Amino acid sequence: MKKRFGLLLTLTMLFSLSASTFAQTGPQIRVMPDSLGYNLPRYLWTSQTFYVHNDGDAPLNISITDAPLASAANRPGKPANLPPAEAWLGKLKQRLRQLPLSAPAAITERPPFQHLPAEAIAISDSVGDVPNPGLDVVSVDMAETFFNTFYTFSVEFAATPDSGALAILSIDLDQNFASGAFPSPLGFGPGVFDVGSEYDIVFDIGNFLGDSLGIPPSAIVLDGGDTSFAIVGLPVPLTFNGNTVEANLPKVFFPTLIDDNLNAAMVCLTISGLDLPDFAPNYGHGLLGQENGLSWLAQSDTSGAAATPLQATIAPGDSFPVEATVVTVNPDGSYPAEIRIANNSSNAPELILPVTLTIGGIASPALTLDPAFIADTLTAGQSPVTYPLTITNSGNGSLVYLVSDSTLTGSGWLNVGGIPLGNLGGGESAVVDVEVDPAGLAAGQSYSGMVLIASNAVNGAQQVVPVTIFIQASSGIEDGDAIPRRLALHGNYPNPFNPATEIAFDLPASGRVDLAVYNILGQQVRTLVDAPLAPGEYRVEWDGRNEAGMEASSGVYLYRLHFNRQVLTRKMTLIR
Repeated sequence: MKKRFGLLLTLTMLFSLSASTFAQTGPQIRVMPDSLGYNLPRYLWTSQTFYVHNDGDAPLNISITDAPLASAANRPGKPANLPPAEAWLGKLKQRLRQLPLSAPAAITERPPFQHLPAEAIAISDSVGDVPNPGLDVVSVDMAETFFNTFYTFSVEFAATPDSGALAILSIDLDQNFASGAFPSPLGFGPGVFDVGSEYDIVFDIGNFLGDSLGIPPSAIVLDGGDTSFAIVGLPVPLTFNGNTVEANLPKVFFPTLIDDNLNAAMVCLTISGLDLPDFAPNYGHGLLGQENGLSWLAQSDTSGAAATPLQATIAPGDSFPVEATVVTVNPDGSYPAEIRIANNSSNAPELILPVTLTIGGIASPALTLDPAFIADTLTAGQSPVTYPLTITNSGNGSLVYLVSDSTLTGSGWLNVGGIPLGNLGGGESAVVDVEVDPAGLAAGQSYSGMVLIASNAVNGAQQVVPVTIFIQASSGIEDGDAIPRRLALHGNYPNPFNPATEIAFDLPASGRVDLAVYNILGQQVRTLVDAPLAPGEYRVEWDGRNEAGMEASSGVYLYRLHFNRQVLTRKMTLIR
């Protein structure tokens, strides 16, 4: 009996050992953390990282999508007016001037204008939400017309379009703001839209770009998918009919601009004056077709690659990080959703990651200027003098600003250099050069002017830095090489650049200089200067490479000058 029992026990152990040797657990999914929560004011965006782990012994295939838990609650409402604190007064002049424009070979011949009924109104916007009716967009129609050989885009205004208007239509073909150019338009907006545009169509009503190309007011299509904004197709002349502007783009010359499900948004501004721009819609997006998933939640890998669905294969014992980004364009409230991870594991083949977005209040950018005024005595006929003006966002929202100059007496002696248009996050600063040129100014006279800073700051939509200059007579003594009066870090040129750019700085005294390039995460990319220098004006080239001699990737970089406990920082953009 004992022998039989021992034999049975031995056989059982051998069978168990054999089974454990050949058994395969397969892929096993685990997600950390097990939920995501966001709490932000409106018109901001942020990301959290979650990790998908494969605890099994076979590859784990995942496919990530998102969905609302209450569809009605996740659809943005539409207020009558955009809150004044979020009025975007900046213009996109400088950004557009950086476009690699070249004259097209020919302008495509088009059929005579026909006012066609709209097949689809992608954007409807309220009337009277901006003071200038010539900038007030009422609707944007999208259609495929003329036997489906043309894309027709029709923009209706509340009145005859302003003669200086520039309207930019952002098209998000995959309904995913994490892919394409975000925030729109042109990757440079204040975050009132949940649109990542694959294409931006510029309706150059005031012929701002057309003048440089030698063409009439036209529609110009920009590829914004890689944020380099290259022109695609040919500029197509606009057709005007009362309050409507229409562009018929031949399909044969353009990529796909309309599909069955897309999100769209428009900004209309003027290239002259400081009229309030019109956002259409006021926030959120217009819709053509059906909403897919969530517009305010997007998933991407840590390199920024986004797709719907986001798919990956995870090796046994490995993990995959996912950036879950939200944009707060909805009204105040709490928005529940879930990230769905379909996979081939046996333990949780339909894993759900709960997400909650709570929106409260409006982001409040605040503007601080240093110095508050500029006053100096200069000598008649001397070289131009540059005064650095530091602009700081002391609030918690995205500050969009535009710097311009206005002279009360004299002509042309006061100028704003570099790129006077910017977008600053909370706590960030930028330096704008204010240049005074005494040439042509009379000795013994005082001259007054203003530097105007228009922004969406809650502490004032427009602030003024007074400039007062007294011109003294020349002594007739030649000073030779002049020593700079103050420390200055100038805007790099060209900007954006590829492959190299030049950085200039002024030293008023001897001292050790540290000039380095950083990425937007604050990581040092390249040291340009680390040495003691005499006073004077300096220029240094960055060839777009890191310390290891490898080409840096496209993006925004900071260059920072340390001198005698003073620190100056500016931005530049590398485009590969």
